[in-house]
Amino acid sequence: MVERTGISLPVVDLGWPPLAAITWGSPIAPFVIPLTMLINVAMLALNKTRTVDVDMWNYWHFALAGTLVYYSTGSFVLGLSAAAIAAIVVLKLADWSAPLVAKYFGLEGISLPTLSSVVFFPIGLRSIKLSTRSQALTVFILIRKTFRKKWESSASL
Repeated sequence: MVERTGISLPVVDLGWPPLAAITWGSPIAPFVIPLTMLINVAMLALNKTRTVDVDMWNYWHFALAGTLVYYSTGSFVLGLSAAAIAAIVVLKLADWSAPLVAKYFGLEGISLPTLSSVVFFPIGLRSIKLSTRSQALTVFILIRKTFRKKWESSASL
C-alpha cells in the first residue's frame, strides 16, 4: 500500500478485541450485565421495548460507555448511568429497526440490539431517504466508477 499510494500508516487498528478486553477488565463491567438485564426486563414489563437482548457478550458495548465515563469523571454512578443510557438507546433503536430487518432479511421478529450495528440505522435510513430524492447520487456513482477504473488500471501496472 505504501508503494502504490504513498500512504504510510504508523498505527495498527486491532479492532474490537483489545477494547473488549479493556472493558471487561474495568471495575464497572461486572455491574453492567445485571444492570442491562434488569433494564431489559423492566422495559419489557412496561411495554417500552419488544426486544429481548440475549447477547450478553455484546453487553461490553454498554460497559465500554460506562467505563469511559467512569475513568473520565471518577464517578461510578455516572459510569453506570452512561451504560444504562446506552442500553436503553440500543433497545429503542433495535425496536425501530426490526421491521426493516424483517423485510430485508426475511426474519420476522428479529432485531439487532448490538451497539456497533444499530447506531448506524438512523444514519443509514436518513441517507437512503436523501439519496432517493437526490440527483447527486447519480454523480457519486459515476465518480466511483471512474475512480474504480483508474484504480484497477494503476493496480495492474
